[in-house]
Amino acid sequence: MQNDRANEENSAPLSEEQYRDDLLRTLGENAAAIIHELKSPLAGIQAQLQLLEKRLSLGGRSEDVLLQERFDLIFSEIQRMSQLINEFLLLSTPRAPKWQQVEMVDLINQTVNLLQSLCLSKGVALEWQAPAGPRLLFGDEQKLKQVLVNLIVNAQQACGCGGKIRIALQDGPDALILSVADSGVGMDEQQLQQIFDPFYTTKAKGSGLGLTILRQIVESHHGQIEVFSRPDQGSRFQITFPTLFAFPQKRQANGASAGRKTAFR
Repeated sequence: MQNDRANEENSAPLSEEQYRDDLLRTLGENAAAIIHELKSPLAGIQAQLQLLEKRLSLGGRSEDVLLQERFDLIFSEIQRMSQLINEFLLLSTPRAPKWQQVEMVDLINQTVNLLQSLCLSKGVALEWQAPAGPRLLFGDEQKLKQVLVNLIVNAQQACGCGGKIRIALQDGPDALILSVADSGVGMDEQQLQQIFDPFYTTKAKGSGLGLTILRQIVESHHGQIEVFSRPDQGSRFQITFPTLFAFPQKRQANGASAGRKTAFR
Protein backbone atom coordinates (compact mmCIF):
# COMPACT_ATOMS: atom_id res chain seq x y z
CA MET A 1 0.00 0.00 0.00
CA GLN A 2 2.82 2.40 0.88
CA ASN A 3 4.59 1.62 -2.38
CA ASP A 4 1.37 2.25 -4.33
CA ARG A 5 0.92 5.58 -2.59
CA ALA A 6 4.54 6.52 -3.29
CA ASN A 7 4.13 5.60 -6.95
CA GLU A 8 0.99 7.73 -7.16
CA GLU A 9 2.82 10.69 -5.63
CA ASN A 10 5.77 10.28 -8.00
CA SER A 11 3.49 10.13 -11.05
CA ALA A 12 1.37 13.13 -10.05
CA PRO A 13 1.73 16.20 -12.29
CA LEU A 14 4.15 18.84 -11.08
CA SER A 15 2.64 22.07 -9.80
CA GLU A 16 3.93 25.35 -11.22
CA GLU A 17 5.94 25.94 -8.05
CA GLN A 18 7.45 22.44 -8.11
CA TYR A 19 8.30 22.78 -11.78
CA ARG A 20 9.91 26.16 -11.16
CA ASP A 21 11.94 24.85 -8.22
CA ASP A 22 13.08 21.89 -10.29
CA LEU A 23 14.08 24.18 -13.15
CA LEU A 24 16.04 26.53 -10.89
CA ARG A 25 17.77 23.58 -9.23
CA THR A 26 18.76 22.25 -12.65
CA LEU A 27 20.14 25.65 -13.65
CA GLY A 28 22.09 25.89 -10.40
CA GLU A 29 23.58 22.44 -10.88
CA ASN A 30 24.69 23.44 -14.38
CA ALA A 31 26.15 26.83 -13.43
CA ALA A 32 29.68 25.43 -13.81
CA ALA A 33 28.82 24.19 -17.29
CA ILE A 34 27.52 27.66 -18.21
CA ILE A 35 30.75 29.28 -17.06
CA HIS A 36 32.80 26.72 -18.97
CA GLU A 37 30.79 27.26 -22.16
CA LEU A 38 31.23 31.04 -21.90
CA LYS A 39 34.96 30.83 -21.12
CA SER A 40 35.71 28.82 -24.24
CA PRO A 41 34.54 31.41 -26.83
CA LEU A 42 35.98 34.22 -24.70
CA ALA A 43 39.39 32.54 -24.77
CA GLY A 44 39.10 32.22 -28.55
CA ILE A 45 38.21 35.90 -28.90
CA GLN A 46 41.12 36.92 -26.68
CA ALA A 47 43.59 34.84 -28.70
CA GLN A 48 42.39 36.28 -32.01
CA LEU A 49 42.58 39.85 -30.69
CA GLN A 50 46.15 39.28 -29.52
CA LEU A 51 47.11 38.07 -32.98
CA LEU A 52 45.36 41.06 -34.55
CA GLU A 53 47.26 43.41 -32.26
CA LYS A 54 50.56 41.96 -33.42
CA ARG A 55 49.55 42.18 -37.09
CA LEU A 56 48.42 45.79 -36.77
CA SER A 57 51.63 46.78 -35.01
CA LEU A 58 53.60 45.61 -38.06
CA GLY A 59 51.66 47.94 -40.37
CA GLY A 60 51.08 47.51 -44.08
CA ARG A 61 48.01 46.34 -46.01
CA SER A 62 49.25 43.00 -47.34
CA GLU A 63 47.67 41.25 -44.38
CA ASP A 64 44.11 42.49 -45.05
CA VAL A 65 42.81 39.05 -46.03
CA LEU A 66 44.24 37.41 -42.90
CA LEU A 67 42.84 40.21 -40.76
CA GLN A 68 39.37 39.69 -42.25
CA GLU A 69 39.56 35.96 -41.51
CA ARG A 70 40.40 36.67 -37.89
CA PHE A 71 37.61 39.22 -37.58
CA ASP A 72 35.21 36.59 -38.98
CA LEU A 73 36.37 34.13 -36.33
CA ILE A 74 35.82 36.71 -33.60
CA PHE A 75 32.30 37.55 -34.79
CA SER A 76 31.48 33.84 -35.02
CA GLU A 77 32.53 33.27 -31.41
CA ILE A 78 30.59 36.33 -30.26
CA GLN A 79 27.46 35.04 -32.02
CA ARG A 80 27.87 31.62 -30.41
CA MET A 81 28.21 33.19 -26.98
CA SER A 82 25.22 35.46 -27.60
CA GLN A 83 23.10 32.47 -28.63
CA LEU A 84 24.05 30.60 -25.47
CA ILE A 85 23.19 33.58 -23.26
CA ASN A 86 19.85 34.18 -25.02
CA GLU A 87 18.83 30.53 -24.75
CA PHE A 88 19.86 30.42 -21.11
CA LEU A 89 17.73 33.50 -20.40
CA LEU A 90 14.77 31.90 -22.18
CA LEU A 91 15.13 28.83 -20.01
CA SER A 92 15.65 30.60 -16.69
CA THR A 93 13.11 33.42 -17.18
CA PRO A 94 10.53 32.17 -19.69
CA ARG A 95 8.10 34.74 -21.07
CA ALA A 96 4.50 34.25 -19.98
CA PRO A 97 2.50 32.71 -22.85
CA LYS A 98 0.20 35.01 -24.83
CA TRP A 99 -2.81 32.70 -24.99
CA GLN A 100 -4.94 32.90 -28.10
CA GLN A 101 -6.67 30.73 -30.67
CA VAL A 102 -4.04 29.32 -33.07
CA GLU A 103 -4.78 27.75 -36.44
CA MET A 104 -2.08 25.08 -36.75
CA VAL A 105 -2.35 24.35 -40.49
CA ASP A 106 -1.66 28.00 -41.27
CA LEU A 107 1.17 28.11 -38.72
CA ILE A 108 2.83 25.04 -40.27
CA ASN A 109 2.41 26.48 -43.79
CA GLN A 110 4.15 29.68 -42.71
CA THR A 111 7.00 27.81 -41.03
CA VAL A 112 7.55 25.45 -43.99
CA ASN A 113 7.66 28.42 -46.38
CA LEU A 114 10.18 30.10 -44.06
CA LEU A 115 12.54 27.11 -43.92
CA GLN A 116 12.02 25.55 -47.36
CA SER A 117 14.89 27.49 -48.96
CA LEU A 118 17.26 26.58 -46.11
CA CYS A 119 16.50 22.89 -46.52
CA LEU A 120 16.86 23.03 -50.30
CA SER A 121 20.22 24.80 -50.00
CA LYS A 122 21.41 21.88 -47.83
CA GLY A 123 20.04 19.24 -50.21
CA VAL A 124 17.23 18.21 -47.86
CA ALA A 125 13.63 17.63 -49.02
CA LEU A 126 10.98 19.13 -46.73
CA GLU A 127 7.59 17.45 -47.17
CA TRP A 128 4.27 18.60 -45.71
CA GLN A 129 0.77 17.55 -46.78
CA ALA A 130 -1.75 19.88 -45.17
CA PRO A 131 -5.00 18.27 -43.97
CA ALA A 132 -8.30 19.66 -45.21
CA GLY A 133 -9.85 22.31 -43.00
CA PRO A 134 -8.51 24.25 -40.02
CA ARG A 135 -7.07 22.71 -36.86
CA LEU A 136 -7.37 24.87 -33.76
CA LEU A 137 -5.30 25.03 -30.58
CA PHE A 138 -5.31 27.39 -27.63
CA GLY A 139 -1.75 28.56 -27.14
CA ASP A 140 1.03 31.05 -27.80
CA GLU A 141 1.50 31.30 -31.57
CA GLN A 142 5.12 32.46 -31.44
CA LYS A 143 6.12 29.76 -28.97
CA LEU A 144 4.41 27.06 -31.03
CA LYS A 145 6.21 28.32 -34.13
CA GLN A 146 9.48 28.25 -32.17
CA VAL A 147 8.88 24.56 -31.40
CA LEU A 148 8.34 23.72 -35.06
CA VAL A 149 11.31 25.77 -36.29
CA ASN A 150 13.56 24.06 -33.73
CA LEU A 151 12.41 20.59 -34.80
CA ILE A 152 12.81 21.27 -38.53
CA VAL A 153 16.27 22.85 -38.18
CA ASN A 154 17.42 19.95 -35.97
CA ALA A 155 16.05 17.46 -38.51
CA GLN A 156 17.83 19.24 -41.37
CA GLN A 157 21.13 19.12 -39.49
CA ALA A 158 20.64 15.42 -38.70
CA CYS A 159 19.85 14.54 -42.34
CA GLY A 160 22.66 16.05 -44.31
CA CYS A 161 22.58 16.30 -48.10
CA GLY A 162 20.09 13.92 -49.70
CA GLY A 163 17.94 13.60 -46.60
CA LYS A 164 14.21 13.98 -46.18
CA ILE A 165 11.97 15.60 -43.55
CA ARG A 166 8.26 14.80 -43.26
CA ILE A 167 5.81 16.93 -41.26
CA ALA A 168 2.39 15.58 -40.33
CA LEU A 169 -0.61 16.87 -38.39
CA GLN A 170 -3.19 14.30 -37.30
CA ASP A 171 -6.36 14.30 -35.24
CA GLY A 172 -6.44 12.37 -31.97
CA PRO A 173 -8.97 12.00 -29.16
CA ASP A 174 -9.47 15.65 -28.10
CA ALA A 175 -5.94 16.30 -29.37
CA LEU A 176 -3.81 17.30 -32.32
CA ILE A 177 -0.69 15.24 -33.02
CA LEU A 178 2.22 17.07 -34.66
CA SER A 179 5.13 14.99 -35.87
CA VAL A 180 8.44 15.83 -37.53
CA ALA A 181 10.33 12.83 -38.92
CA ASP A 182 13.74 12.78 -40.59
CA SER A 183 15.89 10.25 -42.43
CA GLY A 184 19.01 11.28 -40.53
CA VAL A 185 21.58 9.54 -38.37
CA GLY A 186 19.15 8.63 -35.58
CA MET A 187 20.00 8.25 -31.90
CA ASP A 188 20.93 5.43 -29.57
CA GLU A 189 19.29 4.73 -26.22
CA GLN A 190 21.75 6.83 -24.22
CA GLN A 191 21.27 9.86 -26.48
CA LEU A 192 17.49 9.50 -26.25
CA GLN A 193 17.66 9.60 -22.47
CA GLN A 194 19.74 12.80 -22.49
CA ILE A 195 18.54 14.92 -25.42
CA PHE A 196 16.28 17.12 -23.26
CA ASP A 197 18.86 17.62 -20.52
CA PRO A 198 20.23 21.17 -20.27
CA PHE A 199 23.60 21.61 -22.06
CA TYR A 200 23.58 18.12 -23.58
CA THR A 201 24.37 18.31 -27.29
CA THR A 202 25.91 16.20 -30.03
CA LYS A 203 26.70 19.27 -32.17
CA ALA A 204 30.16 20.80 -32.33
CA LYS A 205 28.84 24.29 -31.55
CA GLY A 206 25.43 23.53 -30.05
CA SER A 207 24.33 25.14 -26.80
CA GLY A 208 22.40 22.10 -25.60
CA LEU A 209 19.44 24.26 -24.55
CA GLY A 210 17.21 24.19 -27.65
CA LEU A 211 15.39 20.94 -26.85
CA THR A 212 15.20 21.82 -23.15
CA ILE A 213 13.35 25.02 -24.07
CA LEU A 214 11.22 23.10 -26.58
CA ARG A 215 10.04 20.65 -23.92
CA GLN A 216 9.31 23.54 -21.56
CA ILE A 217 7.08 25.14 -24.20
CA VAL A 218 5.26 21.87 -24.93
CA GLU A 219 4.57 21.26 -21.26
CA SER A 220 3.37 24.83 -20.72
CA HIS A 221 0.74 24.04 -23.38
CA HIS A 222 -0.23 20.86 -21.48
CA GLY A 223 1.25 18.78 -24.26
CA GLN A 224 3.25 15.58 -24.35
CA ILE A 225 6.37 14.94 -26.42
CA GLU A 226 7.61 11.53 -27.56
CA VAL A 227 10.75 10.63 -29.49
CA PHE A 228 11.10 7.55 -31.68
CA SER A 229 14.60 6.87 -32.99
CA ARG A 230 17.21 4.24 -33.77
CA PRO A 231 20.79 4.64 -35.00
CA ASP A 232 21.00 5.10 -38.79
CA GLN A 233 17.19 4.91 -39.09
CA GLY A 234 16.22 8.51 -38.51
CA SER A 235 14.15 10.11 -35.75
CA ARG A 236 10.55 11.16 -35.23
CA PHE A 237 9.47 13.77 -32.71
CA GLN A 238 5.77 13.53 -31.92
CA ILE A 239 3.92 16.17 -29.90
CA THR A 240 0.34 15.76 -28.67
CA PHE A 241 -1.51 18.99 -27.87
CA PRO A 242 -5.03 19.27 -26.41
CA THR A 243 -7.45 20.78 -28.92
CA LEU A 244 -9.01 24.19 -28.49
CA PHE A 245 -12.07 22.76 -26.73
CA ALA A 246 -10.16 20.22 -24.61
CA PHE A 247 -7.62 22.76 -23.34
CA PRO A 248 -9.68 24.19 -20.42
CA GLN A 249 -10.31 20.70 -19.00
CA LYS A 250 -6.66 19.74 -19.47
CA ARG A 251 -5.51 22.94 -17.76
CA GLN A 252 -7.83 22.33 -14.80
CA ALA A 253 -6.81 18.67 -14.47
CA ASN A 254 -3.08 19.33 -14.61
CA GLY A 255 -2.99 22.52 -12.58
CA ALA A 256 -0.95 25.49 -13.73
CA SER A 257 1.71 23.33 -15.37
CA ALA A 258 1.59 20.03 -17.20
CA GLY A 259 3.35 16.98 -15.86
CA ARG A 260 6.52 15.72 -17.46
CA LYS A 261 5.45 12.93 -19.78
CA THR A 262 8.33 12.84 -22.20
CA ALA A 263 8.69 9.36 -23.68
CA PHE A 264 11.49 7.75 -25.68
CA ARG A 265 11.21 4.81 -28.07
